[in-house]
Amino acid sequence: MFSAKGGWLGQEDDINPLHGWDVASVQRSGLKHGLDPSGDIMGCLFFHVKQQLREFTLRVKEFHINIHLTQYDSRLLSKGIAAGVLPAFDRASFDRVDIGDMGDHLGIKECLANWGPLLNIANRYACLVMHSTKWYHDRPYVTARDNPRVLDFLKERCQSLPSVVSALIGSFKK
Repeated sequence: MFSAKGGWLGQEDDINPLHGWDVASVQRSGLKHGLDPSGDIMGCLFFHVKQQLREFTLRVKEFHINIHLTQYDSRLLSKGIAAGVLPAFDRASFDRVDIGDMGDHLGIKECLANWGPLLNIANRYACLVMHSTKWYHDRPYVTARDNPRVLDFLKERCQSLPSVVSALIGSFKK
């Protein structure tokens, strides 16, 4: 994953294997295995992910979990499940449905219409899990961690703080 010079070989500059993990938990996992988190964060991540995968495999064995991979279009799949034409999903109701960024492509309304009726009504915590990588495009005044407009927003906010502006001006004069 790294070049001979220690550079990350990911496709984009912002890809980092630590993204999506709680760094404090990753560091604790490394400490449990005798690693120094300040010097070997990737080693810590290795042990943390390994433990997470072990926990996942134990849960798949212990609990009633079925994972099905299909190549159907999501709209066709949801309708086929609802109609009962797919034997693997006989009388299916789901506690969790991960629809990923489908809302970006189909729209939230259609995703809710397709998958909402398939949620387990007996489980008050049943839910659709989704994320969006494009939601801020249509909303000019919102911010989020990966929104490219965040930096502009922060610069604008900092300019309105007199102490920050004077400190920055003072550092440039030195």
